[in-house]
Amino acid sequence: MKNIHGGWLITLGLVSLCVWAALGYGAYRFVTGGDTIEGVPKGELVYGSVSPDGTQTIFFYRTSGGATTGFAMLGEIEHEGSTERERIFWDYPCEEVTVVWEEGVLTINDVTFDPVREVYDVRYGVYPRN
Repeated sequence: MKNIHGGWLITLGLVSLCVWAALGYGAYRFVTGGDTIEGVPKGELVYGSVSPDGTQTIFFYRTSGGATTGFAMLGEIEHEGSTERERIFWDYPCEEVTVVWEEGVLTINDVTFDPVREVYDVRYGVYPRN
């Protein structure tokens, strides 16, 4: 019986460590990714609404989880002069949205919040942005 050289053991140990680290990271992302509004799927763009002063635009994306679930709606806001969008609204079940802008306050489907400082997630309600 041949002896396994120490180099092979080290290599096997490092490969094993990398595999376990990747599996652990994947499990972490799976468990925590859906806990925030950043982890929800985007879906298809269905609606956009511009604030009365023209400084903000909110875009709504509808997504479906398949035959056994209803539709959900994700809202992302874009501020004037920026091309980046921030997720501020997540509702399920939701197929359509009604948007009302009033003096810095946004009402979407009877949920009222400040789109600059707050986020609405159906799982947690309205909460401050990070």
